[in-house]
Amino acid sequence: MIRALALSLLAALAFFPLAPITATAEPVASEELGVSFEVPSEWKVITNKQVSKYPIALGPKEADFTANINMVNEEFGGNINDYVEANMRTLRKEFKNLKEVDSSKFTTDSGVEGWRVITEHDTFGKDLRQSFFFFKSLKGKNYLVITTSSLTSVGAQLQPTFDKILKTVTLAP
Repeated sequence: MIRALALSLLAALAFFPLAPITATAEPVASEELGVSFEVPSEWKVITNKQVSKYPIALGPKEADFTANINMVNEEFGGNINDYVEANMRTLRKEFKNLKEVDSSKFTTDSGVEGWRVITEHDTFGKDLRQSFFFFKSLKGKNYLVITTSSLTSVGAQLQPTFDKILKTVTLAP
């Protein structure tokens, strides 16, 4: 369950960096997950099944890292607080230098309630800032995790953009 989140993060990190983004983005959507959200027009949305079975949004490139948004879903029988804490325990084990910047309730413009955890840590020699947005899926016992990643050096600057993007999340059964 939680292992999938950690593996997704590692796979996404191994895939980047990419070339600068010039394409116009489409809304990011997964019918299987029952989720959609919108990214700025200068972002690019890709599908690469070797990295993730769900679309990935690619944002601005800084140094040799492209800011990105990816998503996973997992089945979990407990409530969202238990799910967030279980994921944080896993992240603390995986990233010994994990710093929790913020952990708070997050509500989208459409009224979807979730939880956001902002972290900073070193991964593969890169100082990263990652925000994990946790939502209860409308599909069974699943939870949806949307992760934003950027270099720590630009993370605080990009956080309002990431938050604005995640405010557009809508869920469907």
